[in-house]
Amino acid sequence: MTQICDLWSETKRLATPIRDVSGVRPLTERQLNVVSLLCMGYKDAVIARHLGVSLRTVTGDISRILDSLGVSTRWEAGIIIGRASAPGAV
Repeated sequence: MTQICDLWSETKRLATPIRDVSGVRPLTERQLNVVSLLCMGYKDAVIARHLGVSLRTVTGDISRILDSLGVSTRWEAGIIIGRASAPGAV
């Protein structure tokens, strides 16, 4: 258990929150939730159900996330988000 706590502390220390990435507009809490669920492989409809919003809302959030990150595809967004993560965490 101690090793897990140590790993968590080290990862947290090394991580750069997506809000603090230079050149990236801050994401809202819901957008961060959408990004998290996308990274876990959930489809848009599942994300909508999970967050209690419409599919159209999730689609709009994803569009705004891509705009905020300055990319045009989810794959490119994943690269940006991966760069904002702790080394070795992605």
